[in-house]
Amino acid sequence: MKMLRYAFYLFFFVSMLQARPEKPNFVLILADDLGWQDLKCYDTEAPFSVFESPNLDALAADGILFRQGYAPAPTCAPSRSGIMSGRFPARVDNTHVIGGEVPKPHNNNSSRIMDPYYSARLELEEITIPEALAPHGYYSGHFGKWHMAVGHNAEPGALSQGFDVTSNTRGVHRAMTDRLSGFATTDPADPYQLDANGFAYDQLTEDAIGFLQDATTNADPFFCYYASWLVHVPIQVRTESLLQKYAGLMGYSYPLSGSEIFAEGQNNPYYAAMVETLDYNVGRIVDYLKNTDDPRWPGHKLIENTYIIFTSDNGGKEVTGTEGITDNFPLDKGKTHAEEGGIRVPFIVAGGEIPSGITSEVMINGLDIYPTILSLAGLPLPGRLDGVDLSDLLLSDAQDPTLVKNPDQSERDTMYWHYPHRTAFHSVIRKGGYKLFKEYDYLDNPAIDPYRLYELYDTNDVRTDIEEMNDINASEAVLVQTLSTELETWLSDVNASVPHYNPNYTGTLTNKGNVPQVLASGDSNSVAWVTFETDKAEVVKIELIYTLDGGHDEEEWFDLDVPFIFADGTASIPVPAGTTHYVFNLIDENNFLVSSVNVGEIASNTGGDSTRVPAYFDEPSETATIQYFGTTLPTSSVVMSQAHSELNGAPVNNDGGDPIQSSGQTFTLTKTTELTALTLQVAKNYTFSAGSKKMLLWIGEYGGATTETLVYEWIDFDALSFTALEYYTINFQDTIFTPGKYAFQLTWSEYGAEHDITWRRANGSGDLAGGERLYESEVAPGVVSVPFASPAADDVKDLVFALHGQTINYLNGFTAWGVSKSLPVGQDGAEDDPDRDGFKNLLEYSFGTDPMSFTAANYWSIGTDPEGASWDLQYTYLRRKDAASRGLTYEVQRSTDLSIDSWSSQWVTETAVSSVDSEFESVTTRVEGSDSVFVRMKITGNE
Repeated sequence: MKMLRYAFYLFFFVSMLQARPEKPNFVLILADDLGWQDLKCYDTEAPFSVFESPNLDALAADGILFRQGYAPAPTCAPSRSGIMSGRFPARVDNTHVIGGEVPKPHNNNSSRIMDPYYSARLELEEITIPEALAPHGYYSGHFGKWHMAVGHNAEPGALSQGFDVTSNTRGVHRAMTDRLSGFATTDPADPYQLDANGFAYDQLTEDAIGFLQDATTNADPFFCYYASWLVHVPIQVRTESLLQKYAGLMGYSYPLSGSEIFAEGQNNPYYAAMVETLDYNVGRIVDYLKNTDDPRWPGHKLIENTYIIFTSDNGGKEVTGTEGITDNFPLDKGKTHAEEGGIRVPFIVAGGEIPSGITSEVMINGLDIYPTILSLAGLPLPGRLDGVDLSDLLLSDAQDPTLVKNPDQSERDTMYWHYPHRTAFHSVIRKGGYKLFKEYDYLDNPAIDPYRLYELYDTNDVRTDIEEMNDINASEAVLVQTLSTELETWLSDVNASVPHYNPNYTGTLTNKGNVPQVLASGDSNSVAWVTFETDKAEVVKIELIYTLDGGHDEEEWFDLDVPFIFADGTASIPVPAGTTHYVFNLIDENNFLVSSVNVGEIASNTGGDSTRVPAYFDEPSETATIQYFGTTLPTSSVVMSQAHSELNGAPVNNDGGDPIQSSGQTFTLTKTTELTALTLQVAKNYTFSAGSKKMLLWIGEYGGATTETLVYEWIDFDALSFTALEYYTINFQDTIFTPGKYAFQLTWSEYGAEHDITWRRANGSGDLAGGERLYESEVAPGVVSVPFASPAADDVKDLVFALHGQTINYLNGFTAWGVSKSLPVGQDGAEDDPDRDGFKNLLEYSFGTDPMSFTAANYWSIGTDPEGASWDLQYTYLRRKDAASRGLTYEVQRSTDLSIDSWSSQWVTETAVSSVDSEFESVTTRVEGSDSVFVRMKITGNE
């Protein structure tokens, strides 16, 4: 017994001495539209609400409650993009929801001003929190609302942006048919079955807890992003007892009849019940952390090494339609406004080493979450971030604002917001206790001044006018000038898009009569052009607004700046590959916007912008040939093929039937390969009459949100005949493919009476060489564009096909990841072509050597970076000094898993350049490392 007792005490003593794990866990909880006054712990002045939030109140008591916590933006999508990237929404050009559209006024005649173009997505180039944590062993999961893409289920989604796991189920907040009935029950068959505490089952919360369980089992440090759909509309609740409770507290008879009018203020029992539902679900996550042993820290619970951050994406939405929801009083306005009610939000930090029971008046922002997480994880802070590290504030003295420091170690006392959108049209700076609004819709508008200024707090940080009721703009001209200058500098630095005046407005607008008009626009040889008047106001900016998926449910538009010289009266730009529709926007010196196409108005438009913009078709410059092969699948010079037992039916047609159909197939190459032809099996007898019958062949990199065209050619079926079950080979331009996932796709470019052919499918028996058969349909009349925008996929019934070509190995044992297709010998003759094969390829052109005798060590090297962090690598390579004039671009890229979307140069920094000889220089780069890193050189050149 003594030995047993001694052993037990010894084990306990040792476990208590074990060090805190170096990498803490993080749980970020983001509410949707939760107002500053919606939690009981924030409800500190009359009129007090009857809302209850016991779990979040307890979390605040266990940590730090910030009373001056701000969202990055007054609406959902930009705040989420700001939090996840750590960068201003204006800098990433995602400043509102429902972006990615062609700019247009709300009403063509009565709207004075219109939104600028802004992106619908957080671009893949932005490095998100999970992407920053992944190289250091973190397991990341997203649960709930994403809203950093054109649609809730659109790409790029959470998995494309670095998360290992995602679930976007709406759970308990899925829309109800009737909010007066259909409540959760105790029936086990009810998907919302009431739990032991009487609350409706929420799949979203279960998914998040399941992730925490998996992370605990695997003993991984984790980042859990729980983005609740609550308390966004629809205003409803599935737990009837909560609705009955709040109806009684607010003085309504129960059951509710549906005829009740919920006045402005916090008088809506549905909304109050939603707040408590959110609170309950958050409580379940916190309880799991409190009650679960930490496998990386024996003798401790997870919450002891898990930092919990709770906040909201924007302020409360006070009214929906005629129904009052909540009240942000004493703050002015709410969601979609940069007044305090739209951007000041609950902000609670607890867990880990956070002290408890503290209320802070220090000004912080959702942008600060990213750098703070990195700092608490012991990771360096990249210079691209706009938020600042709050770790000193959180761990030392949460009431000391001097601990919130900019990268130059000065105190961060300034914040910015940019909301150039309908309902507000303003930009904002808060510096210390002062807050200045720059208004955009002031021209010939006596109701609006160019600036508004409020003193929220005095110089002693005493509350003065957080209600923003006393505009002191007129009496503080010097301060207005100072703050406006600083705001303009910031707007320029982030390249903020500003609203534009509407030249079709029927009222008075100065300079409206001097707006230059578009004279004509069109395209030729894949280049779009526009001409315009030069005897009116000067055009200062031209944008090409284009889409790759016109006509689809989640149609998304992008923008490009077009180079031009105003005096020429014309501008042109290559049309991006895959474009289905485009329009030019011209902005003049007085900020009026005119378009090359009348895109209508928001108020009356139906369907996507592509319904009002002419379709664009990019014609291939090459034509593939098609020839009869025989009755058996070819085996000579075949890189991969598959036959099996065949099934009928992979149509490619656009002959007047409905729907239009197209087909394709994914495949993966593990070695650098030169592809030359594609063989397919025909399913039926076909005879095409004389005349142009052109089908498109597209082959390219294909995976996630990434596509890159490598082959794009016509196939002309003019007067050709085909016999059922026999094989035909399509010969295209010889093209080199580096290892990766690809697809070939076939579609008719337009309607034609004989545009119909069907390829055979394999039924799935045996080994399939390909990945998934792709197919896409479009309602007639229409066109399916390549590469496919949103295809269906079948991973069993692949196409019967053979790809012809040969494996390439230029590097004597090194896989030639950087080799592109051959180019004609150019200006330097033999110097471009050391192996004298009559062609230059990018390898020999870039390094000036014969690729057949290439020794990689002479041209690049990799090792540990002596001046970087312990996990950083140093990659050195040779580069031509005149690379720019030769049209060459050298790019070092890094990946941790070899997936297509993972390759990026964001983690690579050029640190030194030194001369080697008259032609070449040595370039040294730092590549941020991790447990497993792949590095490649990508060299591109202009033909």
